Amino acid sequence: MIRVTIRCRNRLQYFTRHSRRFYAHETPTYDDTAGNPMIDYKPRIRYLRPTLWTFAVAGTFYLGFAAYDVYNDVRKLKTRRRRSFVEAPITWEDVQAGKSTSMIRDVFSRQARDPITLEDFRHPSTLPALWNQFLGPEKLMYGAIALNTSLYGLSQLFPRFALSLMHVPAVSRNYTLLTSTFGHASLLHLGLNMYGLYNFAFPVAASKSFQGSGAHLGAFYLSSGVFAALAYHVTAGWPARHLRLTPGLGASGAILALVGAFAMEYPQAKIGIIFLPFLSLPAQELLAAFAAFEAYGLFVGIRSIRFAHAAHLAGMAIGAGYVYLDGRNRLWNPARKVAFQQMQATGII
Repeated sequence: MIRVTIRCRNRLQYFTRHSRRFYAHETPTYDDTAGNPMIDYKPRIRYLRPTLWTFAVAGTFYLGFAAYDVYNDVRKLKTRRRRSFVEAPITWEDVQAGKSTSMIRDVFSRQARDPITLEDFRHPSTLPALWNQFLGPEKLMYGAIALNTSLYGLSQLFPRFALSLMHVPAVSRNYTLLTSTFGHASLLHLGLNMYGLYNFAFPVAASKSFQGSGAHLGAFYLSSGVFAALAYHVTAGWPARHLRLTPGLGASGAILALVGAFAMEYPQAKIGIIFLPFLSLPAQELLAAFAAFEAYGLFVGIRSIRFAHAAHLAGMAIGAGYVYLDGRNRLWNPARKVAFQQMQATGII
């Protein structure tokens, strides 16, 4: 569950190559007092556009996933009504009631399903049927793991592709706030993050805040990742000014949002530390300790550790705050209702 900053020896060259169209009006200052001439760039960090872009993208995620969720709920409800020979207009209350019924059926279907083994993946012809057995949160989790792994493979084959994923606060365009959440700097980095995603995604999806909704989990996961990247971007202005030209990469902002939500939903659940297998702590205690560590790293600094502390801290705060402030009823259900009304008005459902 790590988002890292990448220490590049050619950060100055990277900035020089990519910044001309952004900061053509800015001129470097030269300091000849040191042993070697040093170019001291003071790039300006933009705040308004990245912030507006982040809110717009998060809103798009929530409305898009909500529309997808409502569309599937209405389709299932129509199927059940045809079997029962019921003909009546579908209302918002019907959709909400049908959602609860679908959730109960999904829980029982997962319990009755045969365990999935490695043998199931050895025959390509069985993969579509296997995929259809997965519930929404499982499809999201395995899909995210596959996407992150594929992008890491591509970045190893094509290093220039890896550069397009990274977010450099003083240089990058806004879209890298999203793409950076799918990139990873090393195989260990990828493995730790995917291990965290695998362990926390489904328990959070099964909690009362998400109620087994893969669409809700997807909107939350992607939005949390973008907001965590925005936190990294903003703090490059202060207090972490040394990160203005440092690329950030990793999915841990989104994953730590899952950890934050998990700690609020299951405060007494024990969480082990991967490098300290003999130690496990209650979820909320571990969350508080990790938050203190990240806050120290952000405001004081830990030279030997190259974590994106702001992204980690923001992810945990987003996850914990989302559950505490009842994001399901304050954000998700209103987004579903808006999507239902708009699709009904346009005749989509």
